[in-house]
Amino acid sequence: MINQSKRLNGKTCLVTGAASGIGKGTAEVLVAQGARVVLADLNGDGLAETAAALGKSTAGHASVDLSDEAAVTAFFDDIVAPLGALDAVVCAHGYLDLDDGQLESHKTEIFDNTLNINLRGVYFVTRASIPWLKAAGSGSIVLVSSLAALRTPSSIAYGASKGALNAMGKTISGQYASQGIRCNVICPGAIDTPMLQRAMAKRSNGEPPNNHARRIGIPYDVGYLAAFLCSEESGFITATVQTVDGGVAQH
Repeated sequence: MINQSKRLNGKTCLVTGAASGIGKGTAEVLVAQGARVVLADLNGDGLAETAAALGKSTAGHASVDLSDEAAVTAFFDDIVAPLGALDAVVCAHGYLDLDDGQLESHKTEIFDNTLNINLRGVYFVTRASIPWLKAAGSGSIVLVSSLAALRTPSSIAYGASKGALNAMGKTISGQYASQGIRCNVICPGAIDTPMLQRAMAKRSNGEPPNNHARRIGIPYDVGYLAAFLCSEESGFITATVQTVDGGVAQH
């Protein structure tokens, strides 16, 4: 990982999905750039490993079902409130069911579960974050979406959830940017995460990545952009949808 400047010194940042993949990589980048982090994920074991690896920079962490409104409320009451401050939020959790495919044979429970995690969870987290960011006088929200929101996805529920996430990010910006709270969306392409590995094992045809870079991205590729968007250096950037995809969206 590149050693970056301490652009986030003094900042407290919440990262969801921090047990693995993009969320874990993003938390590591934020800490490397000076932030203290609050971590959430349903995977308690993986989350504990991330928290331990980040050491004293972990201000708090808890296993939480982000699709459960009461659980998110309790997380903010028990973990965030004692810290007394929150400056940025990165919603990096996500879910893809490998049976999420053709519409005519699609299962309702897959649709509901995917939207509950990918969209409902972000709704609860961002809604609970707003009062804290307002109290800080400014703040940044970063939503990790997907290239599936910009191109024709192969998965009905996943694509729908990520498309809605893009719209949510722009709406949050429209409602709160005048109060100093920015919101931007990142759409990663193929990033080397456990979720991608599972999908490739089932769906890949063995061809190299179809992007200009001809490689799969790593979580830090997304984390570096998220850190910039959480920093004051991006103070005039809001309501954007930015890709981290090796050029796929430009094909």
